[in-house]
Formats: sequence, C-alpha cells, structure tokens
Amino acid sequence: MHDDIQKDRLLEVLEEETDLRFSLPLNGVIAYRQIAEKLAAHIRFLLDKDFNQVIYILYRVDVPEQKVTEMLHNHPEQDAGSMIAGLILERTLQKIHTRQQFNNSHGNIPDDEKW
Repeated sequence: MHDDIQKDRLLEVLEEETDLRFSLPLNGVIAYRQIAEKLAAHIRFLLDKDFNQVIYILYRVDVPEQKVTEMLHNHPEQDAGSMIAGLILERTLQKIHTRQQFNNSHGNIPDDEKW
C-alpha cells in the first residue's frame, strides 16, 4: 500500500515538474518501469526537438548538470533518454522521501514549541 501511494505521489510530482501528462492510471497498478519508459520517451523526443526544454526540466527537478554529463560521458552506448529519465526519477524520489521525513518530523513537535 505504501509503495502504491509513493507511485501516485511520484506521478503527481513528475507531472508538476516536467509539465508531462503521463496518462497512466493513478490506481496503484502501474509499475515504475511504465513511468520510466514514458518519461524516457518524452526526454528522447525533447532531445531531438527542444533541447532547452530538457535543460529546463533538469533544472526544475534539480538534477545536477555534472551528474548528467558524467553519466552520458561514461555510457555513450546507452540510450540518453533512458539515462536522463533515470536521473529525473531518482531525484524526484529523493525529494518525495525528504518531504515525507520533514512532514513526519514536524508532527512530533509539541504545540508550545511550534512557531
């Protein structure tokens, strides 16, 4: 159940930050692979048609440029769209996890200590 909620949240955050509508069911039946494939296809399209949009997405999601450059340089035989999509998914999941930790830790603060 927790995993299904995280997938739903992953889709929500990705749609917010990439302006891509995934058209995948938000009922917990989807697989991360489906999300990754859809995102990779979109990134491949943008690499061919609108490279500036790829840069914008990487900036908005907060994927370090150095990490992208290193990955592309170290694996030139692999699909760039899939690699970039993997970095975007990884960073998005990190952000979701951090937000959950932050929200959970704030629930344990006594009312007299809250601002």
